Amino acid sequence: MRFRLPSSLLPAATANRTSSNDVDTPEPSFHERQVTEKEAGVNANSSQVIPEEEKMELQHGVASVEAMTEVWTKRDLIVAYGLIWVVQFMLAFSSGIVWTLTPYVTSSFQLHSLTATTSIISSLIGGLFKIPYAKILDIWGRPQAFLIMIASITLGLVMMGGCNDVKTYCAAQVFFNVGYTGIAFSMTIFVADTSKLRNRAFLIAFTASPYLVTT
Repeated sequence: MRFRLPSSLLPAATANRTSSNDVDTPEPSFHERQVTEKEAGVNANSSQVIPEEEKMELQHGVASVEAMTEVWTKRDLIVAYGLIWVVQFMLAFSSGIVWTLTPYVTSSFQLHSLTATTSIISSLIGGLFKIPYAKILDIWGRPQAFLIMIASITLGLVMMGGCNDVKTYCAAQVFFNVGYTGIAFSMTIFVADTSKLRNRAFLIAFTASPYLVTT
């Protein structure tokens, strides 16, 4: 035999159960909800396993420049950017002299028609060299690659001063242009390595400002 409540008592019983549930199970506070969410996030992160293939070691050049940016002070960076401005001024001044005197050199060998040829070849090789040079910067390091470019541009200037034919002058222009583009590229990479994103465009424009003086 089953006992049933009268229909008139059902709404009251339901209301009593609802009120008792509200009293027995209070809502968690805001602090408790934050703690619960943090614990859930920690458990979710701990369950994610990073594959060993993705743990790649940094290359020597990248690791060294990251270590450098950790220890350099603001004063060191100001001095470095000042020296970069001087280097860019020397590059702009020397390139202006070389490109201005190229027609006179080819004319002295009575091969004025090769003026455009020497310029195109040197510019093409200098532009293509940026691709492997970027990898050299990462593998060997910024200072080592920069010294190679200084040696290249110096060799080009020495060959220009002692050339006796257009072929030697063309080869000298190649060495000069490779060193020129490499040094300019190194300066841009250095600014990108040592500057924040909000100041990077201004600093790159600052290092390129010597061309306003020499043009």
